[in-house]
Amino acid sequence: MRKTEIVKVIDDGQERTFRITQMPATKAERWVNRMAFLLVGAGKELKTDDIDIEKAIRAIATIDYEKAEPLYNELIECCTFLPDGNVNGGGIACSQETIDAQIVDPMNLYRLRMAAAKLNFSFFTNVLQFQDHKNDTITFKKNTHK
Repeated sequence: MRKTEIVKVIDDGQERTFRITQMPATKAERWVNRMAFLLVGAGKELKTDDIDIEKAIRAIATIDYEKAEPLYNELIECCTFLPDGNVNGGGIACSQETIDAQIVDPMNLYRLRMAAAKLNFSFFTNVLQFQDHKNDTITFKKNTHK
C-alpha cells in the first residue's frame, strides 16, 4: 500500500486540505532517473551518499525551468484536494490544469510540491542509513569526452 499524508494549508483565508499519495515505485524511479539526468546534464555531480531532499531542491533550481517543469507537475499529480476536509472521503485529483481552481497563493504550490517530494523520496534517507561502506557510493557525472 502506498503511503499517504494529509497536508493543510491556509489559502485565501481558508483552510484547504490535501491528501498526498506516494507514487508507484516504478514512477518514482523514473522521476528520480529523469531528474538525475537533468542535473548531470546541467553539470552537477551527484553521489548517492550525499543526497537529501533539501540538497536536491537546491540542485533542481539550477536546471532550466522548462526542462524541470514536467517533473514539478508530476509532484502536483500526487495531490488530491479534499473539499470538505474529510480525510477518509474521496476528493478532486490535482493536476497542473486543475490546481488553480483549488489554490490561489503560489506559495502553497511550493508547500504541496515539497510535501510530495518528501513523501515520495524519503527512501534516499532510508537507503543511506543502511549503507555500510563509502565504497558503495554511486556517482553520476557528465561525460565531457567526445
